[in-house]
Amino acid sequence: MKLGLPCLLVMPVLLGSLAHLTGAENPAKEATYYPLTVGTKWVYKTSTAGNTNRVVIRVVKEEKVGDVLCFRLEAASGDGEKPVTEHVAKRADPPLRVLKLPPRVGDCWEIDSKIAGVQVKGTFTIGEAEVSVPRGKYKAITAQTKDMTLAGEKMEQTLWFARDVGMVKQVIKKVVKAEEQETVLELEEFESPK
Repeated sequence: MKLGLPCLLVMPVLLGSLAHLTGAENPAKEATYYPLTVGTKWVYKTSTAGNTNRVVIRVVKEEKVGDVLCFRLEAASGDGEKPVTEHVAKRADPPLRVLKLPPRVGDCWEIDSKIAGVQVKGTFTIGEAEVSVPRGKYKAITAQTKDMTLAGEKMEQTLWFARDVGMVKQVIKKVVKAEEQETVLELEEFESPK
């Protein structure tokens, strides 16, 4: 599985600055739904059109991008691919918020950003749900958009965030060549350096 610009929307919270993605003033303090400590690792099972793979995400260090403290993450697929390291803060203009903190059920916000020159628009809404993934069952906060467009292509996206773990599941639905395609990421492993 190649990771690149499409990966930014398949896993938007996994590559970049929590401050930019969530709108949090102090990302380290408000990170209960996306814990970012150097050494944290997530392993996701991915499946699209019957093909499965694994993606490993690691928090490798803290660094500043301009005046913003960012957490640099590396993502690599399970097939030995070289990790992708990226800061969404450098590419999203304005920053792309996929989780509003603190999360309140019913809160909505619009996104209208460009990532590497590609227009991303939509409206996210916060909800709650229980979700089961290979690592276990979680009471989660959801961030859902049913009207996202990426370069004019429409898609739906739902992300599930568990307290002190982060994103545990993500589902993206879009139409590809007149057929609906669904991509699912589910948490298999989580390691925290605490």
